[in-house]
Amino acid sequence: MPHRPSTITTLPVLLTGLLLGVPVIARAQDLFESASLTPTTVTGGATSRGLVRLSSGPVERGFTVRLSSSNPAVAFVPPSVPVAPGVTLVFFDVATGAVAQSEDVFITISVGQYTEGSVRLTVLRPVPSNLTFTPFSVVGGNSTAGDVTLSGPAPSGGVLVDIDANGPALPYEQRPHSVTVPAGASRASFLIGTLPVARTTTLTMSVRAGDVTRTVQMNVGPPYPSSVTFQGSNFVGGQVRTGAVGLVAPAPAGGLVVALSSSSTVVVVPASVQVPAGATTASFTFTTASVLLPTAVSITATANSGSKTAQLTVNPLRPPA
Repeated sequence: MPHRPSTITTLPVLLTGLLLGVPVIARAQDLFESASLTPTTVTGGATSRGLVRLSSGPVERGFTVRLSSSNPAVAFVPPSVPVAPGVTLVFFDVATGAVAQSEDVFITISVGQYTEGSVRLTVLRPVPSNLTFTPFSVVGGNSTAGDVTLSGPAPSGGVLVDIDANGPALPYEQRPHSVTVPAGASRASFLIGTLPVARTTTLTMSVRAGDVTRTVQMNVGPPYPSSVTFQGSNFVGGQVRTGAVGLVAPAPAGGLVVALSSSSTVVVVPASVQVPAGATTASFTFTTASVLLPTAVSITATANSGSKTAQLTVNPLRPPA
Protein backbone atom coordinates (compact mmCIF):
# COMPACT_ATOMS: atom_id res chain seq x y z
CA MET A 1 0.00 0.00 0.00
CA PRO A 2 1.46 3.43 -0.91
CA HIS A 3 2.48 5.83 1.81
CA ARG A 4 1.02 9.31 1.90
CA PRO A 5 2.82 11.90 -0.29
CA SER A 6 4.16 15.17 1.05
CA THR A 7 1.34 17.57 1.91
CA ILE A 8 3.25 20.32 0.08
CA THR A 9 1.92 18.97 -3.27
CA THR A 10 -1.68 19.52 -2.14
CA LEU A 11 -1.23 23.17 -1.20
CA PRO A 12 -1.78 24.71 -4.70
CA VAL A 13 -5.00 22.74 -5.09
CA LEU A 14 -6.25 23.85 -1.70
CA LEU A 15 -5.42 27.53 -2.34
CA THR A 16 -7.02 27.47 -5.78
CA GLY A 17 -10.23 26.10 -4.33
CA LEU A 18 -10.36 28.74 -1.65
CA LEU A 19 -9.70 31.60 -4.12
CA LEU A 20 -12.46 30.40 -6.44
CA GLY A 21 -14.91 29.95 -3.56
CA VAL A 22 -15.29 26.22 -4.28
CA PRO A 23 -15.92 23.94 -1.23
CA VAL A 24 -12.82 21.82 -0.64
CA ILE A 25 -13.22 18.27 0.72
CA ALA A 26 -10.10 17.13 2.61
CA ARG A 27 -8.63 14.08 0.99
CA ALA A 28 -8.37 10.89 3.06
CA GLN A 29 -4.61 11.02 3.32
CA ASP A 30 -4.80 14.58 4.72
CA LEU A 31 -7.06 13.60 7.62
CA PHE A 32 -4.70 11.40 9.65
CA GLU A 33 -3.14 13.04 12.69
CA SER A 34 -1.99 10.34 15.17
CA ALA A 35 -2.65 6.87 16.55
CA SER A 36 -2.17 5.34 20.01
CA LEU A 37 -2.95 2.29 22.18
CA THR A 38 -3.98 2.23 25.85
CA PRO A 39 -2.39 0.32 27.42
CA THR A 40 0.61 -0.46 25.24
CA THR A 41 1.41 -3.63 27.24
CA VAL A 42 -1.14 -6.32 28.17
CA THR A 43 -1.11 -9.90 29.33
CA GLY A 44 -2.41 -12.29 26.69
CA GLY A 45 -6.20 -12.54 26.93
CA ALA A 46 -6.66 -8.86 27.80
CA THR A 47 -7.82 -6.05 25.50
CA SER A 48 -6.14 -2.80 24.50
CA ARG A 49 -8.05 0.26 23.31
CA GLY A 50 -6.88 1.96 20.12
CA LEU A 51 -7.44 5.57 19.08
CA VAL A 52 -6.94 7.20 15.68
CA ARG A 53 -7.12 11.02 15.65
CA LEU A 54 -8.20 12.77 12.49
CA SER A 55 -7.39 16.42 11.84
CA SER A 56 -10.96 17.00 10.66
CA GLY A 57 -13.97 14.77 10.25
CA PRO A 58 -14.65 13.25 6.82
CA VAL A 59 -17.44 14.80 4.80
CA GLU A 60 -18.49 11.86 2.65
CA ARG A 61 -20.33 8.80 3.93
CA GLY A 62 -18.77 5.34 3.76
CA PHE A 63 -15.37 6.56 4.99
CA THR A 64 -13.35 3.95 6.92
CA VAL A 65 -10.05 3.58 8.75
CA ARG A 66 -8.44 0.28 7.85
CA LEU A 67 -6.48 -1.79 10.39
CA SER A 68 -4.20 -4.81 10.21
CA SER A 69 -2.11 -6.83 12.68
CA SER A 70 1.37 -8.24 12.17
CA ASN A 71 0.21 -11.39 14.04
CA PRO A 72 -3.59 -11.81 14.14
CA ALA A 73 -3.25 -15.02 16.18
CA VAL A 74 -1.81 -12.96 19.04
CA ALA A 75 -3.49 -9.57 18.54
CA PHE A 76 -6.66 -9.29 16.47
CA VAL A 77 -8.16 -6.06 15.14
CA PRO A 78 -11.24 -5.46 12.96
CA PRO A 79 -10.26 -4.99 9.29
CA SER A 80 -11.90 -1.57 9.19
CA VAL A 81 -13.75 0.94 11.36
CA PRO A 82 -16.47 3.12 9.80
CA VAL A 83 -16.18 6.86 10.47
CA ALA A 84 -19.28 9.05 10.41
CA PRO A 85 -19.07 12.50 8.82
CA GLY A 86 -17.60 15.07 11.20
CA VAL A 87 -16.06 12.51 13.59
CA THR A 88 -12.39 13.09 14.46
CA LEU A 89 -11.80 10.38 17.12
CA VAL A 90 -11.93 6.78 15.92
CA PHE A 91 -11.78 4.05 18.59
CA PHE A 92 -11.12 0.34 18.12
CA ASP A 93 -10.32 -2.67 20.32
CA VAL A 94 -7.32 -4.99 20.05
CA ALA A 95 -8.19 -8.46 21.39
CA THR A 96 -5.24 -10.61 22.42
CA GLY A 97 -4.76 -14.32 22.91
CA ALA A 98 -2.75 -16.25 25.48
CA VAL A 99 0.93 -16.64 24.59
CA ALA A 100 3.67 -18.95 25.81
CA GLN A 101 6.31 -16.25 25.25
CA SER A 102 5.93 -12.48 25.31
CA GLU A 103 5.71 -10.90 21.86
CA ASP A 104 5.51 -7.48 20.18
CA VAL A 105 2.68 -7.03 17.64
CA PHE A 106 2.35 -4.05 15.30
CA ILE A 107 -1.04 -2.62 14.39
CA THR A 108 -0.97 -0.80 11.04
CA ILE A 109 -3.37 2.07 10.33
CA SER A 110 -4.40 3.05 6.81
CA VAL A 111 -6.51 6.03 5.81
CA GLY A 112 -7.80 6.05 2.25
CA GLN A 113 -5.29 4.35 0.00
CA TYR A 114 -2.33 5.36 2.13
CA THR A 115 -0.60 3.61 5.03
CA GLU A 116 -0.18 6.18 7.77
CA GLY A 117 1.92 4.20 10.25
CA SER A 118 1.75 1.60 13.00
CA VAL A 119 1.62 1.29 16.78
CA ARG A 120 3.24 -1.40 18.87
CA LEU A 121 1.46 -3.62 21.40
CA THR A 122 3.47 -5.86 23.75
CA VAL A 123 1.61 -9.05 24.68
CA LEU A 124 2.98 -10.71 27.82
CA ARG A 125 2.88 -14.36 28.81
CA PRO A 126 0.96 -15.14 32.03
CA VAL A 127 2.91 -15.21 35.30
CA PRO A 128 1.87 -15.84 38.93
CA SER A 129 -0.03 -12.87 40.33
CA ASN A 130 -1.30 -14.29 43.63
CA LEU A 131 -0.82 -17.20 46.04
CA THR A 132 -3.30 -18.07 48.80
CA PHE A 133 -3.95 -20.95 51.21
CA THR A 134 -7.20 -22.21 52.73
CA PRO A 135 -6.99 -22.38 55.67
CA PHE A 136 -4.15 -19.90 55.97
CA SER A 137 -3.20 -21.23 59.43
CA VAL A 138 -3.38 -24.96 60.06
CA VAL A 139 -2.80 -27.31 62.98
CA GLY A 140 0.17 -29.60 62.36
CA GLY A 141 -0.85 -32.99 60.94
CA ASN A 142 -3.58 -31.45 58.76
CA SER A 143 -3.45 -30.29 55.14
CA THR A 144 -4.05 -26.91 53.56
CA ALA A 145 -5.09 -26.15 49.98
CA GLY A 146 -2.88 -23.80 47.96
CA ASP A 147 -4.28 -21.75 45.09
CA VAL A 148 -2.06 -20.03 42.51
CA THR A 149 -3.54 -17.37 40.21
CA LEU A 150 -1.95 -16.24 36.94
CA SER A 151 -2.05 -12.74 35.48
CA GLY A 152 -3.98 -14.12 32.49
CA PRO A 153 -5.24 -17.36 30.91
CA ALA A 154 -2.72 -20.12 30.21
CA PRO A 155 -1.86 -20.75 26.54
CA SER A 156 -2.12 -24.06 24.71
CA GLY A 157 -0.27 -26.72 26.70
CA GLY A 158 -0.85 -24.90 30.01
CA VAL A 159 1.65 -23.20 32.32
CA LEU A 160 3.94 -25.20 34.60
CA VAL A 161 4.30 -23.45 37.96
CA ASP A 162 7.16 -24.52 40.24
CA ILE A 163 6.40 -24.86 43.96
CA ASP A 164 9.00 -24.35 46.69
CA ALA A 165 7.95 -25.21 50.24
CA ASN A 166 10.30 -24.83 53.21
CA GLY A 167 9.82 -25.46 56.91
CA PRO A 168 10.35 -28.14 59.56
CA ALA A 169 6.62 -28.96 59.63
CA LEU A 170 6.62 -30.23 56.03
CA PRO A 171 6.96 -33.96 55.28
CA TYR A 172 9.77 -34.04 52.72
CA GLU A 173 8.42 -36.95 50.67
CA GLN A 174 4.98 -35.31 50.34
CA ARG A 175 6.09 -31.84 49.23
CA PRO A 176 4.60 -30.89 45.85
CA HIS A 177 7.17 -29.66 43.35
CA SER A 178 4.93 -28.17 40.65
CA VAL A 179 1.38 -27.67 39.44
CA THR A 180 0.10 -27.09 35.90
CA VAL A 181 -2.47 -24.42 35.11
CA PRO A 182 -4.54 -25.91 32.23
CA ALA A 183 -4.87 -24.14 28.88
CA GLY A 184 -7.50 -21.40 29.06
CA ALA A 185 -7.55 -21.39 32.89
CA SER A 186 -5.92 -18.84 35.16
CA ARG A 187 -5.91 -20.80 38.43
CA ALA A 188 -4.74 -24.15 39.78
CA SER A 189 -4.88 -25.75 43.25
CA PHE A 190 -2.60 -28.09 45.16
CA LEU A 191 -2.44 -29.66 48.64
CA ILE A 192 0.26 -29.16 51.26
CA GLY A 193 0.48 -31.70 54.09
CA THR A 194 2.03 -30.82 57.46
CA LEU A 195 3.60 -32.67 60.38
CA PRO A 196 2.50 -32.43 64.04
CA VAL A 197 4.40 -29.70 65.90
CA ALA A 198 4.94 -28.86 69.55
CA ARG A 199 4.87 -25.09 68.98
CA THR A 200 3.80 -22.68 66.25
CA THR A 201 6.07 -22.95 63.20
CA THR A 202 6.33 -20.72 60.12
CA LEU A 203 6.27 -22.18 56.62
CA THR A 204 7.56 -20.28 53.58
CA MET A 205 5.71 -21.14 50.36
CA SER A 206 6.71 -19.87 46.89
CA VAL A 207 5.43 -20.38 43.35
CA ARG A 208 7.40 -19.46 40.26
CA ALA A 209 6.77 -19.30 36.52
CA GLY A 210 9.19 -17.60 34.15
CA ASP A 211 11.04 -14.92 36.08
CA VAL A 212 8.20 -14.08 38.49
CA THR A 213 7.94 -15.53 42.02
CA ARG A 214 5.18 -15.09 44.59
CA THR A 215 5.92 -15.93 48.24
CA VAL A 216 3.73 -16.17 51.34
CA GLN A 217 4.30 -17.35 54.88
CA MET A 218 1.79 -19.37 56.85
CA ASN A 219 1.64 -20.75 60.39
CA VAL A 220 1.45 -24.38 61.50
CA GLY A 221 0.26 -24.60 65.09
CA PRO A 222 0.31 -27.28 67.79
CA PRO A 223 -2.79 -29.36 68.56
CA TYR A 224 -5.34 -28.43 71.23
CA PRO A 225 -8.32 -30.22 72.80
CA SER A 226 -11.35 -30.82 70.62
CA SER A 227 -13.48 -32.90 73.00
CA VAL A 228 -13.94 -34.18 76.54
CA THR A 229 -16.06 -37.32 76.92
CA PHE A 230 -17.08 -39.64 79.72
CA GLN A 231 -17.75 -43.36 79.68
CA GLY A 232 -21.36 -44.03 80.60
CA SER A 233 -24.10 -41.57 81.46
CA ASN A 234 -25.32 -42.32 85.01
CA PHE A 235 -22.85 -41.03 87.60
CA VAL A 236 -23.32 -41.46 91.35
CA GLY A 237 -21.13 -40.60 94.32
CA GLY A 238 -18.30 -42.90 95.34
CA GLN A 239 -17.42 -44.16 91.86
CA VAL A 240 -14.22 -44.37 89.84
CA ARG A 241 -15.04 -43.63 86.20
CA THR A 242 -13.22 -43.09 82.91
CA GLY A 243 -13.04 -40.04 80.67
CA ALA A 244 -11.16 -39.19 77.48
CA VAL A 245 -9.64 -36.11 75.87
CA GLY A 246 -9.62 -35.71 72.09
CA LEU A 247 -7.30 -33.47 70.03
CA VAL A 248 -7.93 -31.63 66.77
CA ALA A 249 -4.80 -33.24 65.27
CA PRO A 250 -2.17 -35.83 66.23
CA ALA A 251 0.17 -35.08 69.14
CA PRO A 252 3.75 -34.18 68.14
CA ALA A 253 6.91 -36.12 68.93
CA GLY A 254 7.20 -36.53 72.70
CA GLY A 255 3.43 -36.38 73.13
CA LEU A 256 1.24 -33.59 74.43
CA VAL A 257 0.40 -32.85 78.07
CA VAL A 258 -3.21 -31.73 78.52
CA ALA A 259 -4.18 -30.02 81.77
CA LEU A 260 -7.43 -31.11 83.45
CA SER A 261 -9.59 -29.21 85.93
CA SER A 262 -12.92 -29.66 87.67
CA SER A 263 -15.42 -26.99 88.67
CA SER A 264 -16.27 -28.84 91.91
CA THR A 265 -14.65 -31.14 94.43
CA VAL A 266 -17.55 -33.51 93.77
CA VAL A 267 -15.52 -34.77 90.80
CA VAL A 268 -11.77 -35.19 91.25
CA VAL A 269 -9.65 -35.40 88.08
CA PRO A 270 -5.88 -35.77 87.63
CA ALA A 271 -3.92 -32.57 87.05
CA SER A 272 -3.08 -33.65 83.52
CA VAL A 273 -3.11 -36.45 80.97
CA GLN A 274 -0.55 -37.12 78.24
CA VAL A 275 -1.59 -37.87 74.68
CA PRO A 276 1.08 -40.10 73.06
CA ALA A 277 2.95 -38.95 69.95
CA GLY A 278 0.86 -39.51 66.82
CA ALA A 279 -2.33 -40.18 68.82
CA THR A 280 -5.40 -37.96 68.99
CA THR A 281 -6.97 -39.28 72.24
CA ALA A 282 -5.96 -40.21 75.78
CA SER A 283 -7.98 -41.63 78.68
CA PHE A 284 -8.03 -40.61 82.34
CA THR A 285 -9.85 -41.75 85.47
CA PHE A 286 -11.83 -39.59 87.87
CA THR A 287 -13.64 -40.16 91.14
CA THR A 288 -17.01 -38.89 92.32
CA ALA A 289 -17.99 -37.90 95.83
CA SER A 290 -21.32 -38.62 97.50
CA VAL A 291 -23.99 -35.95 97.09
CA LEU A 292 -27.44 -35.36 98.55
CA LEU A 293 -28.83 -33.70 95.43
CA PRO A 294 -27.99 -34.01 91.70
CA THR A 295 -24.90 -31.86 91.13
CA ALA A 296 -23.63 -30.62 87.74
CA VAL A 297 -19.84 -30.48 87.35
CA SER A 298 -17.75 -29.12 84.46
CA ILE A 299 -14.50 -30.81 83.41
CA THR A 300 -12.11 -28.72 81.31
CA ALA A 301 -9.12 -29.86 79.24
CA THR A 302 -6.53 -27.20 78.26
CA ALA A 303 -3.43 -27.24 76.03
CA ASN A 304 -1.70 -24.74 73.75
CA SER A 305 -4.13 -21.90 74.53
CA GLY A 306 -7.06 -24.07 73.52
CA SER A 307 -9.63 -25.62 75.83
CA LYS A 308 -12.72 -27.80 75.76
CA THR A 309 -15.31 -28.27 78.51
CA ALA A 310 -17.88 -30.99 79.11
CA GLN A 311 -20.46 -31.34 81.86
CA LEU A 312 -21.63 -34.34 83.84
CA THR A 313 -24.16 -34.71 86.65
CA VAL A 314 -23.40 -36.66 89.82
CA ASN A 315 -26.53 -38.12 91.40
CA PRO A 316 -27.08 -39.33 95.01
CA LEU A 317 -26.91 -43.05 95.64
CA ARG A 318 -30.56 -42.96 96.63
CA PRO A 319 -33.03 -40.49 95.18
CA PRO A 320 -34.16 -37.90 97.73
CA ALA A 321 -37.45 -38.80 99.44
